Amino acid sequence: MAGTPLGFVGFDSYEESLPALMELLNVGPHLSSVERVVIKPNLVNTSRPPVTTPVELVATIVDYVRNVSSARIVVAEGCGSPLYDTYRPYRKL
Repeated sequence: MAGTPLGFVGFDSYEESLPALMELLNVGPHLSSVERVVIKPNLVNTSRPPVTTPVELVATIVDYVRNVSSARIVVAEGCGSPLYDTYRPYRKL
């Protein structure tokens, strides 16, 4: 895709590297003008990463959005198991 921004940063931690990447890609100004941000992690069961998204990464994304925007943040996730509710992966991971 022509014109699609691409950026690379070294990985130190989610808290350090994710904001650096977002700044490199100039994401902040785009988020500052929206009313809602939907984050769709892969937290559908209690499997550890890389099967699921690291909880620390999701938390860092939420923190970043809060720092650059007053948008309402929705974490859109549903459990992939018939044996337990959606909140179990959040508690276990």
